[in-house]
Amino acid sequence: MTKIILNVNGMSCSHCENRVMEALKKNEAVKKAKASAKKNIVEIKYNEEMASKEDLEKIITEEGYEVV
Repeated sequence: MTKIILNVNGMSCSHCENRVMEALKKNEAVKKAKASAKKNIVEIKYNEEMASKEDLEKIITEEGYEVV
């Protein structure tokens, strides 16, 4: 398991947090996802053999948020 913290712009409320977390959790490699609009971060615990950091970043950007 790998844990990463990504800086994400564009989240402004709990709905945004939930949208990002639910999108990430649809990927079977993701074991845990926690988003914070207040801190502009997403913490992800995932199986690196099943997905790359870039795969996870793409999921977030497809939801309309910017990974910085």
